[in-house]
Amino acid sequence: MKTIRGISKTLSLISKMWLYLGFFLIILMLIGCASKPSEADARKAYEDKNAKLFKEGVIRINSFKKVNAIEGELFGVKFYKIEYDAEVEFLKDYIIGDAVFGGVRVEKGRITKLKGKYITFIKTEKGWKADNDQIEAPII
Repeated sequence: MKTIRGISKTLSLISKMWLYLGFFLIILMLIGCASKPSEADARKAYEDKNAKLFKEGVIRINSFKKVNAIEGELFGVKFYKIEYDAEVEFLKDYIIGDAVFGGVRVEKGRITKLKGKYITFIKTEKGWKADNDQIEAPII
């Protein structure tokens, strides 16, 4: 008789564990489906687009702030467009463009304020992906 009660309690505990695990997984799926790109995602997309300048120590971001966002769908493609303001500092002298054919020299210490700029994310099967072709390089 004690063995049957012990088995019954064990089965009851296992059932509760699976029930809680199921609820947890459903909540995770809902959070994953509902999430949109964040300010941190936009900053990372900006850093990825300008990776060479960051890697060479030419620029650094002093501030990056999400100002607004637009969500929409065009021809069946979902997008999320983040408007941001940023401040980028040049840590070294640098030539933007082609030095031979009219590049622009930027001196170390120059701070560029980017206001009202956008980073567009496209919804894919694997989540949101930044459209790198529309991310601007630091300008003078």
